[in-house]
Amino acid sequence: TANKSTQKDFKAPSMAISIKLTVILVMSAILSSTQGISILEAKNLKAQKKVLGFLTFGDSSVDSGNNDFLLTPFKSNFAPYGINYFNHTPNGRFCDGRLAADFFVEYFDFGNYVPAYLDPDLKAKYITHEKYVATFASAGSGYDPLTALYGLVNPLSAQLELFKQYKQTMIGRLGSKKAQNTMDKVICLISAGTNDLILSYIGNPFSIRRLQYTQDGYEDYLVNLMRQYIEEMHQQGCKRIAVAGVPPIGCMPVVKLMTFTAGNSCSDTYNEAAMSMNSKIKAELKSFRLARGVKTAYLDTYQPMWDAIQNPHKYGFNETAKGCCGTGYIEIGPSCRGLPTCSNPKEYVFWDSVHPTQALYKIMSKSLLRFFPADFFL
Repeated sequence: TANKSTQKDFKAPSMAISIKLTVILVMSAILSSTQGISILEAKNLKAQKKVLGFLTFGDSSVDSGNNDFLLTPFKSNFAPYGINYFNHTPNGRFCDGRLAADFFVEYFDFGNYVPAYLDPDLKAKYITHEKYVATFASAGSGYDPLTALYGLVNPLSAQLELFKQYKQTMIGRLGSKKAQNTMDKVICLISAGTNDLILSYIGNPFSIRRLQYTQDGYEDYLVNLMRQYIEEMHQQGCKRIAVAGVPPIGCMPVVKLMTFTAGNSCSDTYNEAAMSMNSKIKAELKSFRLARGVKTAYLDTYQPMWDAIQNPHKYGFNETAKGCCGTGYIEIGPSCRGLPTCSNPKEYVFWDSVHPTQALYKIMSKSLLRFFPADFFL
């Protein structure tokens, strides 16, 4: 039941809070350097059969085309999306090419893309070849069921139902014991939270959630929902659970437009919310790991994207303030359809007004390997 609380105005963070959050971010980056794996080690883990698959849940950051098969307007299966994908083909990814998860499976030698579970053509391929790689994600979704309603997309509860179908297919092919032994070595990743903060709270002054919760209370609500989802994933056989944090959403071109944030600056209000949410996700994952004995990993998406935005030339970027599609400030999904794009997406951090380019996703995917704890693959 929602806890009633007084709605608070959003204020710019104080100097003390800004310094504290900066220290937390820096310490997170330092600690991450003491763990993790390399791409070569990832391939060896697969070769040694210590990792047998990769399954993802969440939003557009990991949806490789499931929305194409839903009655939702929130799609990207048209040009110019996909112009840097294989054969330059639109495929349902909200990107010019591949997502971070696609690079992940390549590092683990599972192919070079994550198939969408709802795609009948791809489903036949990965079931036939016992390739335990799939995404159940739905662009526009989040931890909050309300968020999915805005775009008529699959909430996480529906994604988990699809996972149960997938698990039954595995059991039918392998038998119960072998299916569970396989699931023990599958990485289950959930990536969500961005749409919740933007669409269902901070960026939506008319959302019912703002009547029910303060911002801090809403973050707690989201993290409690996350805990319920990973509990269900665990009950369905996931023994290695990774959760991606929320990126610096205050740097998204559309958010900067909404908050009148000029130039290369980012919205402190949104970024502070992302960092606060991330600290709570990490704490909840630690609690879950201790309570259930499950192997967990928190994948810090904030730090690598923030570094690319603050130090663009270090990564070959020239544009961080706007996206490559159309004006770069408002276009996303259908509003990007058929529009002209920048001449070289590799030089842009953002593809549309919200989503990263393939170039940034590749950089982030390599960085995220660092965040797996040493015991995650034991």
